Amino acid sequence: MKKLSPHSNQTQTFPPFDTILLAGFLGILLYVILINAWVTEDAYISFRTLDNFINGYGLTWNVEQRVQVFTHPLWLFLHVPFYWITHEVYFTTLLISILCDIGAIMIAIQLFRAPPSFTLALFLIPLLLSKAFMEYTTSGLETPLTFFLLVLFYWILVNRDRFSNFSWLFALSFIAALAAVNRLDTLLFYLPALIINFISYSRQPRHWQPLLAMTLGALPLIFWELFSIFYYGFFFPNTAYAKLATGLSSREYLLQGIIYAIDLIKRDPVATVFILSAIIATLFTLYQTYRQRQAIAVQLVMGIGLIFYCLYIVRVGGDFMTGRFWAAPFFLAVLLINDWLRPYQRQPEWRNYLTGAGLLITFLMIFPKATIDSKITATGIADERGYYLATHSLLNYNRYNNPATHDWALAATKIRQTCVVTASIGMLGYYAPKSTTFIDLWGITDPLLARLPIGYTSWRIGHFQRVLPNGYEEACLTGKLDQLSPPLANYYQALHYIIAGPLFDWQRLKLIIAFNLGQYDGYLQEYIKQHPQDFPLLNL
Repeated sequence: MKKLSPHSNQTQTFPPFDTILLAGFLGILLYVILINAWVTEDAYISFRTLDNFINGYGLTWNVEQRVQVFTHPLWLFLHVPFYWITHEVYFTTLLISILCDIGAIMIAIQLFRAPPSFTLALFLIPLLLSKAFMEYTTSGLETPLTFFLLVLFYWILVNRDRFSNFSWLFALSFIAALAAVNRLDTLLFYLPALIINFISYSRQPRHWQPLLAMTLGALPLIFWELFSIFYYGFFFPNTAYAKLATGLSSREYLLQGIIYAIDLIKRDPVATVFILSAIIATLFTLYQTYRQRQAIAVQLVMGIGLIFYCLYIVRVGGDFMTGRFWAAPFFLAVLLINDWLRPYQRQPEWRNYLTGAGLLITFLMIFPKATIDSKITATGIADERGYYLATHSLLNYNRYNNPATHDWALAATKIRQTCVVTASIGMLGYYAPKSTTFIDLWGITDPLLARLPIGYTSWRIGHFQRVLPNGYEEACLTGKLDQLSPPLANYYQALHYIIAGPLFDWQRLKLIIAFNLGQYDGYLQEYIKQHPQDFPLLNL
């Protein structure tokens, strides 16, 4: 074969400038994800369950109790094969998170096949500029998998012509079910699209097929809920009871939710602008669709899902982590804005303008860096990443400075007690001996305290402390109930048998049914009435 001379006149081909530009910004995006990478202390609550499962203790937190302390089963199960190989959780969860992020971004880029300059200015740059998005591309929580499933569902919804009617409805239902197993409340994103398409196809011949397709697609959620009621005794995670069964009024939750929305406006203007723009566009499209009797568009059903989820965030009081619950709505809003502007993607005047604006905004984004606020504000909302930056961020990681060197992790290794009463159960639980039983005063991991109203007039969202009932520590240590108040003893005895009794015992299965039908609620209400001093918010 003849070798080409270094000065050969043979024509060489190079990638187009826009492709290089897009590749460069994908590199910048990955770089920004890495410099923001961290793992929150709350993730270690789930990691203890993960570690127990790998070591043969089942899906438990306290090894002697079956309590679902995690809200993201699919995210937890995704970690199982990786953790089984590595037996290391910090870098393992960061790797899984980044893989989900990359998958979500690549599907999104392929979703609309826009010119690189358009993708740069209206997709990649907004993601780079959003504090909520960038901080929850990692964190150890389920948000990256939420991104991935959300854009995958959108891709299937848009690419209707690639599927038969049956397979399309099955795929939509299947991804929505996986998303619900990943985090149940995100089902609100998908419900409008599922309902509208089910109604539409049910009017056609063979109307039984849509029901069959969507039922088969929903099997992951159905199987998980059946497993949950059998294994744990309840359909919902323990955290739902701990954070919602507090005794606070709907008004107080709503007020805190509004404060959480205001916090987004202050800390993340990019996410605020995109979410508000997507909501306004959805409402305008809904009006136009109703007035002109148009066909229901993809953007409309997904926009309605966005509105549902935003209303839900406000209704439940938001979260104590700034931006956490807004990250997924922002990502969907960016997809929606790109979809609505698709007719303008081929216009030359947009191309040059967006590229120039994108480069300018990116320069301003990189220099100077934004400041980090690690304080817990009076609202109870905190920059959680900033708070744990010193020990939990990837850039600060070294042998002497990492989560295992945090004060709570070091304190956990010194625990010798059989039972510990505490309100900090993340790293403390993960690094503590398996033989230690924790009583969590916030109720996140404790099945009884989660069902009691909070015991103090001052509270922080997501941190609702209960008063420890007399005799409860003794009951946990020895199983003796004689020091408990009689009505609470009756209630706890049934609850304890559900979470600790033999799985296949018929008496346990009957107790699960009775307990979930509220037949034991009277004992709890009687105890609350007998101890009004422990529940000051109830005004008994």
